[in-house]
Amino acid sequence: MTNDHNQKSSGKKYLIWIAGLIGLFIVLSILVMSGKTAQLDEALLLMMRNADDLSIAIGPHWLSETARDVTALGSIVWLFSISFVLMLIKVFGENKREAWFILFSAIGSWALSFSLKYFFSRNRPQLISSEVEVYSQSFPSAHALMTITIFSAMSLIFSQSLNNKSQKVTLWVSTIIIIAAVGVSRLYLGVHWATDVIAGWTLGAALVLALWYWLKSKTTTPSE
Repeated sequence: MTNDHNQKSSGKKYLIWIAGLIGLFIVLSILVMSGKTAQLDEALLLMMRNADDLSIAIGPHWLSETARDVTALGSIVWLFSISFVLMLIKVFGENKREAWFILFSAIGSWALSFSLKYFFSRNRPQLISSEVEVYSQSFPSAHALMTITIFSAMSLIFSQSLNNKSQKVTLWVSTIIIIAAVGVSRLYLGVHWATDVIAGWTLGAALVLALWYWLKSKTTTPSE
């Protein structure tokens, strides 16, 4: 009875967080589409540009090069590649549920981000010349959404094998830094508004929590 109660309590917490994150995304999307975030978005974007020449980002030249390297960590090719490798490891290790979890995280985040991009059809920033080529709509950021979903999914899997609290903290701090760095790089390079990135993080977090909740519900052994 105690285990059942704890499982139900844990399940409710997951559902509350998922519902809250989806609700936050809906509110944010309404504000964005109504134009109420435009002034803030522009101000945050311009903060990262040289006031005398908006085509130049603030900071030394190497910082722009670094930003391009960092933003590549959130590219579809890279994220799908590491997801595929991890999925194969789980398949060969006869842990097919975790393999499905990784697959759904990768495919789900990709499909969700690009479906919403075409649904909202928000234009990319036009105030400046972007540092990299882009070919899709702006809201939400696919880099942000896919990065938080896939990197969090991998960290959730790996953290289960860690018994040391310091190791888990190191893993999650590193994951958060990577997710944050990729998101900020999109703003720094001038290819996204800040609200695009925040929306991607919000929805990606909801997605990975929903998939993790599904995985845990499948792997939990009912008490007799």
